[in-house]
Amino acid sequence: MPAENDPAACRAVMQRFYSLVGRHQAERFDPAVAAELEVEWWRVHREHQHHGGDERANALVDALARLYAYVYGVTEESVHRAAQQRALAMDISDDWIAKGCDPGSPLVDEERAALVRSYAALLSAVHRS
Repeated sequence: MPAENDPAACRAVMQRFYSLVGRHQAERFDPAVAAELEVEWWRVHREHQHHGGDERANALVDALARLYAYVYGVTEESVHRAAQQRALAMDISDDWIAKGCDPGSPLVDEERAALVRSYAALLSAVHRS
């Protein structure tokens, strides 16, 4: 993890964000818990990004599913596909960056497709609850 990361500062910023969302959308989640879960998936992503492995890939999916389930008030199982596709999009993005960020790369379309699948799955899970 880069030395300039400041998880406590990130949690504070994300808590303000989730407080705003909660206030304006009449959400019932605790902004501090949501912020903790948000920063945790960032941490897990960095570990997976820099060290790889199936165990870390699964941990990223689990961390995303925990956040989605908590914020949207659904089960982790119901948002698992959304989390899988979001993690896949991150992997593709990391690969795209490692390969030089070519805007014409087919990886851009692959990432977009994974994100669309992720958000569609999340929308479906939220509306089923």
